[in-house]
Amino acid sequence: MDIARPDLLNARHKKRWVLILAAVALLAGSAALIASLGRSGHPVPRDSVWIDTVVEGPMIRDMRGTGSLVPLEFRWIAAASGARVERVDVPAGTSVKADTVVLGLTNPALDDALRSATSAVAAAEADASAKRVALENQLLDLQSALLATEADHTIASMQADAEAELSRRGIVSGLTSKQSRVRADQLSRREAIERERVAKFRTNIAAQVRAEEARLEQLRAVEARRGADVATLQVKAGLDGVVQQVAVQAGQQVAAGTNLARVARPGKLMAQVRIPEFLAPELRPDQLAQVKVGGSVLAARVARIDPAVVAGSVLVDLRFEDDLPATARPDQTVDATVVIDTVDRAVHVGRPTSARAGETTTLYRVSADGDHADRVEVSIGRVSADRVEVLDGLAPVDRVVLSDNRAFVGADRLSFE
Repeated sequence: MDIARPDLLNARHKKRWVLILAAVALLAGSAALIASLGRSGHPVPRDSVWIDTVVEGPMIRDMRGTGSLVPLEFRWIAAASGARVERVDVPAGTSVKADTVVLGLTNPALDDALRSATSAVAAAEADASAKRVALENQLLDLQSALLATEADHTIASMQADAEAELSRRGIVSGLTSKQSRVRADQLSRREAIERERVAKFRTNIAAQVRAEEARLEQLRAVEARRGADVATLQVKAGLDGVVQQVAVQAGQQVAAGTNLARVARPGKLMAQVRIPEFLAPELRPDQLAQVKVGGSVLAARVARIDPAVVAGSVLVDLRFEDDLPATARPDQTVDATVVIDTVDRAVHVGRPTSARAGETTTLYRVSADGDHADRVEVSIGRVSADRVEVLDGLAPVDRVVLSDNRAFVGADRLSFE
């Protein structure tokens, strides 16, 4: 049998109402807090933000970068073959002539190859000389045989003529006279053959001599190449200038093609600067630039634009139109400004850190009393190193916060303290 307990039922109802009232109070407090934050905004120290005023008028578009002076004319000296660095004759910073030996290398294999090539040339020269003497002796033998045949022919002809006269007088028989004539004719033909043999042998000698000379020329070319290989072991500067860098040390083994040292003409320098990637599409050859070298500001022009992007920037070569100061040195730090163009009339403001051409960005517009700034969406047009064109979202005389807004991203209002 159940026993009614009205006291327990009342306690449960009271507890439920307490929880409901607590939840309502919490929601009301949260709403009040949110409304309060909406009115006061995200607190920001006034001194910690950069505020600029939107203006209307001419806008100079330029891009800025930093870099250094580099030689306009330089060369890396590379190892022509694998070798060991025997010595470093000229340290970095030394002035050199084109034929100054900067480094000495050693390669026993190249020395052996040169000796072998020299020996091959000497042996071929000796063989050619011996062969030439042998051929000349054979030619002398043929010429001697020709002279003997010529003499025999002359004598036989004289005898045949004499016997023909004696035959007419009846002193010698006609048969004897005819036999002498036949012998003279045979010797005449034999003389012609011997003469032809001498002529052909002369041609043969000339052909064999040319073949030997060609072989010798080939061997001498190999010797010259081997000599040139050995000569490269004495590494020369290659141009008049200053040794900027020696990249190896004595005792180091290097492979063919290894850069050993860099030589540059110190009097001819250009500026190499890095321009932010987002400005690089507007770079053009021959654009005007100003380069600050030490305390001097010099005129220059864009000479080359590197096609690659490295670490968010593009490398640009600037050729000077003004004379460099006497204190200018390679690797000296410089600041450069490249002029893009001038917009005659535009609404523009200082460039926010996150602004990109053709994009929409979030900025905070400062109120008239300067106590707070409200979030606005701003359409960006053309950009420069320190200015951006405003297409929509702001008007002239508006003041905006240009500082990096990542610390208060998402806030609708900033309250200045």
